[in-house]
Amino acid sequence: MGVSRLQVEDFRCLQNVDVEFGPHVNLIEGQNASGKTSLLEAVYMLGRGRSFRSGRLTSLVRDGATLFRIVGWLDSTTGSRVAGVSGSSHGLEAHLGGSKVRGLAELAEALPVQNLDPNVHKLVEDGPALRRQFLDWGVFHVEHSFISAWRRYRKANQQRNALLRSGGSDAAVEAWEGELAAAATAVDMARRSYAGLLQDAARNLGMTLLGEELVCEYRRGWPQDQELLDSLRQNRGRDREYGASQLGPHRADLRLRLAGHAARGRVSRGQQKLLSAAITLAQMRLLHDRRGEPGVLLLDDPEAELDEARAEGLLKLACSLPLQLFVTQLPGRNLPLPTDTKRFHVEHGELRRMV
Repeated sequence: MGVSRLQVEDFRCLQNVDVEFGPHVNLIEGQNASGKTSLLEAVYMLGRGRSFRSGRLTSLVRDGATLFRIVGWLDSTTGSRVAGVSGSSHGLEAHLGGSKVRGLAELAEALPVQNLDPNVHKLVEDGPALRRQFLDWGVFHVEHSFISAWRRYRKANQQRNALLRSGGSDAAVEAWEGELAAAATAVDMARRSYAGLLQDAARNLGMTLLGEELVCEYRRGWPQDQELLDSLRQNRGRDREYGASQLGPHRADLRLRLAGHAARGRVSRGQQKLLSAAITLAQMRLLHDRRGEPGVLLLDDPEAELDEARAEGLLKLACSLPLQLFVTQLPGRNLPLPTDTKRFHVEHGELRRMV
């Protein structure tokens, strides 16, 4: 899957953009605050229905406008479809193939897109929530049963939590625990299978980028030697105190180790970026291997936090993988890019093709 054409209206500083992209590498050049990152953000919105920079839709609308609109032509081996998202103070609306989408999972299915920006180090340094989101994005794209199992689990957990907070009887709480545990098992199996594939794919990429062994350790969110149903029953009193389940897939983590040591709180900012890049590139390789289609990778300012050699190594590795790549750079830089790279210059929110 890839974006062959993109139209953007009143998104951030982009007033009216209509551009055709190449299927492999696309370079976006411009000064800071010129609109480079906003263009990547528009592509991200098509596949996620949200921004990687802001949670407020109104902050995405260009000053003086009332809504933004993004339309993309998505190409795959089976044909082309048009996707569109628009946002305003009234909310977000998304369409795919001329029909209104029922959920953002439809956009994600149509355009698998990942992002490597200067804040990607948070994947290593922050808490488990970001790593769960990262893991689940990958599981969603290769394990088709995952999304339904996750929805079942979330519903059962919400019902159990409501009963815990309202003082519901043990019998009422227990009535939801069986469904919760069954759904949790399906979620865990899908995650565990994918985590094993991710580890295999990330091992060599980690060695290439960091020169050290990279290990991804999946932790499911409850004791390894105990069934979740037993754990829920034993911890029901504590869960009543907190008003929420303290064990389960919603507490899972993907712990990262480098050279035999936990990476979080130990490695440098540059190593955090390369480690995050390694597992993200591994994810993109898995996507292609499992689905037979390339995904889209947004690489914003690859030189941030990295010396020249490391930045070039990251870029060369990304360019070697089967994916559609969007990369940004400042004017005057000379990043090592393939000869078929399509080059664009953005200034004051206006985009033009470079010869």
